[in-house]
Amino acid sequence: MLSVWDTNFLVIDVETTGYSPILHSLIDIACVTTIGGVAVDKFSSLINPHQFIPEIIQKLTHITNEMVYNAPETIDVLRLFSNILNTKDSVFVAHNAAFDYPFIKGAYARCELEFPDMKKLCTLKLARRLLRKDLKKNVGSLAEYFGITVKNRHRALGDADATSQILCRLIEIAEDEHGIVECEELLEFQNRAIKNFLPANTTKKRLENKLAQLPACPGVYYFKNRTGEVHYVGKAKSLVERVNSYFSFGNITSRKISAMLRKTYDLEFQCKNSELEALIAESREIKSLLPYYNTMEKAIYTYSFIKLDVMNEFPTTEAVTEITDDDAEYYGPFRSSVLVQQILDTINKHYMLRKCETAHITPDKTKKPCFYYHIKQCHAPCCGGISSIAYNSDVVDKVRYFLSGTGSNIITQLERQMHDFAEELEFEKAAIIKQQIIDLKKVFEKDVAYPVSVSSDNFAMILPVSAREKVVQILLIRAGKLETQFTIGRKAPLQKLFASIDELYYASPDVQISTYNKIDFNDMKIINSWIYNNKDAAKFVYFKDKSQEEFRDAIESIVRSFKFPEDDAKEIDNS
Repeated sequence: MLSVWDTNFLVIDVETTGYSPILHSLIDIACVTTIGGVAVDKFSSLINPHQFIPEIIQKLTHITNEMVYNAPETIDVLRLFSNILNTKDSVFVAHNAAFDYPFIKGAYARCELEFPDMKKLCTLKLARRLLRKDLKKNVGSLAEYFGITVKNRHRALGDADATSQILCRLIEIAEDEHGIVECEELLEFQNRAIKNFLPANTTKKRLENKLAQLPACPGVYYFKNRTGEVHYVGKAKSLVERVNSYFSFGNITSRKISAMLRKTYDLEFQCKNSELEALIAESREIKSLLPYYNTMEKAIYTYSFIKLDVMNEFPTTEAVTEITDDDAEYYGPFRSSVLVQQILDTINKHYMLRKCETAHITPDKTKKPCFYYHIKQCHAPCCGGISSIAYNSDVVDKVRYFLSGTGSNIITQLERQMHDFAEELEFEKAAIIKQQIIDLKKVFEKDVAYPVSVSSDNFAMILPVSAREKVVQILLIRAGKLETQFTIGRKAPLQKLFASIDELYYASPDVQISTYNKIDFNDMKIINSWIYNNKDAAKFVYFKDKSQEEFRDAIESIVRSFKFPEDDAKEIDNS
């Protein structure tokens, strides 16, 4: 059975000229392919509906009749879209799939194209079964609840992107509160009868004094049983809001959480300066205390990494679950082994790393090159077809940049070819290249302009804490791990921060990443996931190639001039 984290979820959204799949047409379609909690590819296109777009739809979507006049025809877009829908073992996901699925299926029927028989998952149904009753379940409300930034609301790609992130949060809740770990379980769960358990009023009375003390800050909370043992740990963006939500009717949908509350006799909490700090603290506390009701979170996952053995004269890549001090470059961690294999397959198809399994090779010009040389997937270094210097500069460097998520010229070139074929109405050729681009983009998106392996993943992250008090949090990451953090005013002295930077990045010896354990990998995954979903909320200063003074100055410049969201709101009000 396929794990929920190894499943290929196709998160889809459409905008239309109306509400009938029979009478109305598509004007915008998007798909965000999500696996292992990561959006590995995005597709979107406007469509010429050959229908007038009603004014109310134009106001809602900001898609005008002029915008779609020269847009591609429905059949041409769906031919490209079929390459995504026909991905093996994929699940069709939409927020209110009862609307999107019939619209797309109907469009395929009108174009006389074959529509694949797919399993369907509705995030609206999931939300109704997993989240409290009084919470609105539309995309905008759920995004706000989970702290997800929605770009271009009511456009297909903006809503699909937000729904992808909502799906991942819902899966985490389903796993933690309902023990759902396989895709088939999740598909079955969406159609179960909705259950709401009565609030634990007796427990609320026992905790009355503690509940009154809860602040509105991020933090970690601890529920204790009759003997004082911690039996549940949770995190919150707002402690007062989250903990009190347990005691309102319609907010408890899990039998496990209902039983936990009935057996709770005491409550403790710790304030944190940011949601990320609370996430890391929660994970560490659960793995340390092993609370009875955190059954799924107690598991310490085995994460996968991609190893690039750069100490080899002719490097290759492979999937590994452990890191050793062999001076190789390791990229990850990845929760999904399926995603890792997809990335390795992409590298093998599009980059000319040698394919032979021999650890070390000795070039011999008398040898005959293998099959991969003849299909132009290998330079045949074993036969002296390329020198080690050229191999590392021409081949290995491209793989490095691909693994860093920054892409390479090959994607730009392929996109240009795809558009050229589309303009010449050679849609089958364009579709083939589109699939190649999809393959090449199946890796984390990052804003770093250089390769980042675990050992070189060194940076400072600056987050807002309090706009009113002009306070920020500075987290120092070394070799992928959170080493230390500071909470400081925008005008406060920075001597202690600078001393820590000097010791951590400039005075300390290289990190021995072989000493990392599975809990360290878990922390790294939390940090990577948070950055992936919240990168617009923070500022980053990367350590690479910076002198001591340059690194300090870059951080100080951001701290002193940090712009809070509230600052932008004031500027708008003043204007």
